[in-house]
Amino acid sequence: KTRCERCAATTPANIFSKKEITIESGQPYRVLVIDDDPDVLALICAQLKPAGYRVMVGRGGSEALRMAVVEPPDVILCDLMMPDVDGITVIKKLRGDPRCTTIPVIFSTGSNDATTRRRIREITAIEPLIKPFSGNKLRAAVETSLAAKNPPVAKTSVVVS
Repeated sequence: KTRCERCAATTPANIFSKKEITIESGQPYRVLVIDDDPDVLALICAQLKPAGYRVMVGRGGSEALRMAVVEPPDVILCDLMMPDVDGITVIKKLRGDPRCTTIPVIFSTGSNDATTRRRIREITAIEPLIKPFSGNKLRAAVETSLAAKNPPVAKTSVVVS
């Protein structure tokens, strides 16, 4: 095991040496993970890094707000309930910044009640991840969000005669 320099949590040592999923520029997709729980951050890092994503960690809403405007991510995974700034407030503030208006957002929460789901749907159409969630569900949510933001481009050829 080794300590993740971003989330300061202990994770399996081999998660830092896998392939990267890249965008057209050749860079890996950036996932901003916002959560105040270091154990949750470590688990998410352990699932996304081996899948090839570059994980940016915000250890709370205030830190994540600063990070997102400096280097806008390709997708955001945001905890709903945090002590400094709650997830809904974080995303509403980010939506006010032109650099962040189109970033897909996936909320994670331990609450599955109707009021929570309604609050989340006011911000995003993406279904929230209910804690605890599996690595497969996490990766599928990220992949689906990225695919919706970056649909495949049909390749066409032009014949000049």
